Amino acid sequence: MARTAERECVVSRTVFPVSRLMRFVLSPEGEVVFDAKHKLPGRGVWVERNCSKVREALKRKLFAKGFKQDVQVPPDLAERIDGALVLELRGALSLTNKAGLVVSGFTRVEAAIADKLPAAVVHASDAAENGRAKIESALHKRFNDEFSVIPVVDVLSEEELSLALGRPHVVHAVILAGAGNRSFLDCWQRLKEYRG
Repeated sequence: MARTAERECVVSRTVFPVSRLMRFVLSPEGEVVFDAKHKLPGRGVWVERNCSKVREALKRKLFAKGFKQDVQVPPDLAERIDGALVLELRGALSLTNKAGLVVSGFTRVEAAIADKLPAAVVHASDAAENGRAKIESALHKRFNDEFSVIPVVDVLSEEELSLALGRPHVVHAVILAGAGNRSFLDCWQRLKEYRG
């Protein structure tokens, strides 16, 4: 049986599976770069996937210590990582849509909830509360109290949802069950963990 790769977080000095960590490498110019896919060449420094840990690493100058040399660290590194994770989530939503597993539009979302098995519900972060409440009511009607296990993703704005799905004014969507939705749900989990 293969062992899961583990690395030590430079902040907490705790060993975690690499799936719970973020990897950083140095660019040729000596700047700290977030290696989202864990594939860039060079020595890596690992930080637990949490924005507060990244900020602590910056404050305590732990990247220089981890790389054993002077490094350039962008002061907005934590925000850059958040932006990269949001971009990754948008891309995964777009691919899930291309796989035919996204239904958008309030009426179509309600119909999909009544007829199909949703893997997740998506609301724009700037969606009105009454729209969210109506969809929650439809979920409750179909699944009783079990609807609470269906993830609700509300980290992308209406503009970001519209860009990802290639249509205007997307406020509500549902991700249907199917093999093509795993990437989206994994990306959402990473962003959620990062934001704490």
